[in-house]
Amino acid sequence: MISVESVQGQVEQHLMEGILSGAFAPGDQAPSERQMMDLKQCSRVSVRRAYAAFQERGILEMRHGKGSYFSSDHDGHRQSMESVAVLADLNDAFALEFILCLEEAARKHGVFLVIRQTTQDPKQEVEAAADLVRNNLKHIIVWPSGKGTDFDFFSRLRLLGCNVVFFDRMRPDSWADYVATDNHHCAQSITKHLQSLNCKQASLLTYADLSWDAFDERSAAITSALEQNGITVTQHAVPWSAQASNLLRRRSFMQSLLSNESYNAIKEILPKTPAKNHAIIGINDYLAMQAKSLHPKSTVVGIDGLDDAIAMGIHSYAHPTQALADAALRQLRAQNEQGKTWSSGSHVLQGQLHIGHSEKE
Repeated sequence: MISVESVQGQVEQHLMEGILSGAFAPGDQAPSERQMMDLKQCSRVSVRRAYAAFQERGILEMRHGKGSYFSSDHDGHRQSMESVAVLADLNDAFALEFILCLEEAARKHGVFLVIRQTTQDPKQEVEAAADLVRNNLKHIIVWPSGKGTDFDFFSRLRLLGCNVVFFDRMRPDSWADYVATDNHHCAQSITKHLQSLNCKQASLLTYADLSWDAFDERSAAITSALEQNGITVTQHAVPWSAQASNLLRRRSFMQSLLSNESYNAIKEILPKTPAKNHAIIGINDYLAMQAKSLHPKSTVVGIDGLDDAIAMGIHSYAHPTQALADAALRQLRAQNEQGKTWSSGSHVLQGQLHIGHSEKE
């Protein structure tokens, strides 16, 4: 943490806040010593000490005859890894399960886990991350809010010495690792099971107003796998309910059905009596549970592996949550240990399809 009690600390704080706000971007020229002296009303010695400290940390680089520039490298950073911070919406059932698994993984490795609650508000997400950095937490796992996530902001955290891993929802560029469920394996598992049930048609339920990389990839993979194996697919987009994941976590799903927009949309979209060889696939267990409540005798598939869904007779593909948590922590360690030799990658792990209870019986 930067001490702002000294003049040098105030200069360092100014540079750090400039990076966090976007006033300074990778590759930009830093204020000259004279400009900083005038701005902070301080001596050249204090400015030079602050710039030297940032050069030592790899944030600034001196170019002979041109001045100081902010680094544009996206290297891993070697530093103490006693603590790891995670940004996530704890109201989401999947995110909550992931954090519980991450806590177990952190405990095994002797790492202290700091959890920061976020929402689907990108601005609040940025504020939470900036607060972590100000408190010297430099190893961060992000469960992103969605399409609005400020990727430019998170890429600038590299400049401040942060190691970053994104989990699920949105894929970052080459400045961070990505850990997620293998959607292609998910699609193949669902297809194989529906073939075993002699299904010839499928309705795929997605969200009309929610575009996450993970959902888009999942939808495309499922559609492709089914069609390649002779199963006709019709895709239906329904409204996203902001309360959906929260309701699942609180186990009050059934109480919300009749007043829910997505439920009412599914009720209008699906035929009242689906054909015997027709399956309904929800892009997540929430949609699958809504469909199953409307058509209890139909074959319904979901993705999440929630106990409540499986108990309803839904065939649900479970995320490999513990393996994902282990991988996220492992990739942070790799960034930390490999430093300048680190290169980013996507790490997708296979889950497992669970057969609904009613069919087992």
